[in-house]
Amino acid sequence: MGLFGTASTGAAIGGLSGAAAWNATLAWLGGGSLAAGGGGMALGTLVLGGIAVGPALMIGGFVLGGQGEKALTEARNYEAKANTEIAKLDAFENFLGQVQRRITELKDIVQTLNNKAIEGLIELESKPFVRERDAVKFQQVALLIKALAEIMKTPVLDTEGNLNQNTAGLKAKYRSI
Repeated sequence: MGLFGTASTGAAIGGLSGAAAWNATLAWLGGGSLAAGGGGMALGTLVLGGIAVGPALMIGGFVLGGQGEKALTEARNYEAKANTEIAKLDAFENFLGQVQRRITELKDIVQTLNNKAIEGLIELESKPFVRERDAVKFQQVALLIKALAEIMKTPVLDTEGNLNQNTAGLKAKYRSI
């Protein structure tokens, strides 16, 4: 400004000193003197304040931008952790579905075996026991009851909390009955 600006008197601002230089600089920043149709020293003071505020706003913007990046990084880390936990919950839900299917399969087998055992007992109790005639039926009922006991004693989950593979064997073993 001092090199190129001129005061309202026409003097170069660079040739002025002290209060005159200061006032001429403010008037120049304000668009010229009030008499010449400019904003004068008052507008120059506002412009000078804006010039000082500009770098402060820029630095503040950099600081806020850095904090925003930090917050974004933290949000992305939180999102990754949340997605990991969601995946774990999905896997556990899948596992529980497998357990529920196995329980349903075993329940169906137990109901079938139980119904057949009851039918056999009813048939045996309906008439006096004759060994030659009823021994085979008695043996079948005993085997059905033994199968029911075996299924009831076998836990669905093993000691580590996994699906007990022995229950799959029971399913295969008694499915055809």
